[in-house]
Amino acid sequence: KLLSKSRELKAGFGVVDLNKLLIECGSMLRRMATRPGSDIKVQVEINPEAVICRADRAQIKQVLINLVSNAYDAIDESGVISLSVENRYLKRETKVGDRSLAKGKYGVINVQDTGKGMSPEVAEHVFERFFSTKPDTHGTGIGLATVKEIVEHHRGAIDLVSAPGR
Repeated sequence: KLLSKSRELKAGFGVVDLNKLLIECGSMLRRMATRPGSDIKVQVEINPEAVICRADRAQIKQVLINLVSNAYDAIDESGVISLSVENRYLKRETKVGDRSLAKGKYGVINVQDTGKGMSPEVAEHVFERFFSTKPDTHGTGIGLATVKEIVEHHRGAIDLVSAPGR
């Protein structure tokens, strides 16, 4: 928790165009998803509608990096990681994941992969600190917990849809 408190003090919130951020990060995210002998593609879909929000640009980049890294690890040798953004208008308070969001306009980042999916038991824990399905020599189990913390710091919510084989 101390890390989040210090990060909050340095947060550089401003107006962020999520479409432009995806374009800026696209080549870096594609390089991240490259490994010898694999065929993993990162597709970035730009929304024709402007998707503008108040956010800390560096923290949203960190969210994208962590989500693509997680998606990459879910894919064996070939597959696709798709990123898109959209505006979502909530007409009333709405539950998203484990949080309730007030009515209003939200910028949404969608990340989808063609990985192996996960069981409901695993999905229930993926946002917990130090939870990992990887061997001890790979990863720390803080990537998705950090994503959730950043999203909630931005007054948002994160939702996961997955099932074995999907």
